[in-house]
Amino acid sequence: MVFLNGQYDQGDWWQSFALAAVTLGLLFIFLTKGRSEGKDGKQYPPYAPAGLWETALSVSGSQAPSFMIQMARELNCSVFRMRLPIFGTPMVVAVGEPLLTKAVLTDSGSIKPAVIYKAFHNVTKGPNIFSETNLVLWKHARRGVSPAFSTQHVQRMNSICAQQTERWIKERLVPAIENETAFDIAQAMRDLTVSVLCEAAFEYDPTEEDMRTFLFETETAMREFSFKQSANPMRQWFAWVLPEVRRARLATDRMQAFGFKVMNHYRSLKHHETEDTVIGRIMNNDKYKNDAARAADILTLLVAGHDTTGYSLAWILLNLAQHPHEQTILREELQTMPKEERAQCQAVRNVIQEGMRISPVAAVSSVREIAKDIVSPSDPTIILPKGSIVFLPQILACRNPDVFDAPDEFLPSRWNNPSELQRTAVIPFILGSRNCVGQRLAIAEIHSVIARLCTDFEFFVEDEGTSEYFLTYKPVGALLKARRVQK
Repeated sequence: MVFLNGQYDQGDWWQSFALAAVTLGLLFIFLTKGRSEGKDGKQYPPYAPAGLWETALSVSGSQAPSFMIQMARELNCSVFRMRLPIFGTPMVVAVGEPLLTKAVLTDSGSIKPAVIYKAFHNVTKGPNIFSETNLVLWKHARRGVSPAFSTQHVQRMNSICAQQTERWIKERLVPAIENETAFDIAQAMRDLTVSVLCEAAFEYDPTEEDMRTFLFETETAMREFSFKQSANPMRQWFAWVLPEVRRARLATDRMQAFGFKVMNHYRSLKHHETEDTVIGRIMNNDKYKNDAARAADILTLLVAGHDTTGYSLAWILLNLAQHPHEQTILREELQTMPKEERAQCQAVRNVIQEGMRISPVAAVSSVREIAKDIVSPSDPTIILPKGSIVFLPQILACRNPDVFDAPDEFLPSRWNNPSELQRTAVIPFILGSRNCVGQRLAIAEIHSVIARLCTDFEFFVEDEGTSEYFLTYKPVGALLKARRVQK
């Protein structure tokens, strides 16, 4: 059976079987090739206790974060090799040790491997600021858009975030409270973030239909190209037997059309408050070869911004609803502080840091190809050889029992006096030159929304739902109720 556009097509089961048979044959050849690890006398990380086929399915599945944690805990080791069908590399390694993660990300020779990231080109119908492996082109795009995230413009965009939050409270939250109805917290925070980004960064006010179409087509395309094909590149060779691949290609056409719609709207405006908005910086950057290249970066920044910020907010609010005592501690501190100081108070910082630790949205990314042997700073006997593909699952570092006591518990107070190693473990926006260009806006937005909502409202769990991962880690079907509290 094949999942297509929300339904199963039972007549296509043979296509999956054929693909599996061909893939297993290729994997058998791969597995039986002569290997030379360890013959040079160096000690390499142990293999995860899972075969190649199981690993490929798990890493490209919705429960990839749980698989990573399971492997690390069965091995009692946060650095391990994985059997994945990625050819031409000495090894594929998962690293959940904070200092080694930092060493990989900050090494000037580490690059985003094309074999992994070029799959994302398919989402935006061409290279983009996230997946571009040509450093010259990437620098042009990065330098072009960076001024839009200066302190001045982050403050401007955060004021729009505050306005949109008040609008969401009035139009969505208050009616839910009055009607005593539950709401999907992931969908609510995702929609809020999209509306903020469209107005603040792209000077565009999306219709309800715009948002629904964009979000659905984005998920369809990303699930195939950015997730399944990144973990299993061989899927791209079998579009003729995989309807999901063909449907994903249609989704990218519709996404690109939305990008052009945003650009055309910008051009139609007779006045711009500033030319240093994100859309302004992109439209006025003559280093782009055409509008298709501009649309690719517009889509990338919009996708990356709403996914990470929206689901971070959702996880934090869900964790607070699951822990009423922690929610009370936060609210009591917020209500004693002046309004302008609430977003930066210690209690808000603790809750946000702990929420992003226990439920990191980039749970299984990022990936780097290293240009030299890298020795683990914490264990000099462990070496990652030059040319290795290194997965850096944040959930491994964030749930590492050697770094955090009770790593699976939501304990905001652990951030009252964290160690340097604990600080290094939680890097929601990545380190190094390829870090998140919009992280200052994301941080400001998360602090602003959490402080505003948790001052005046209390949240309760109606349904805890489940979790799902594909590129980002998100709660699925988590329903909350809310009530207004007295100051």
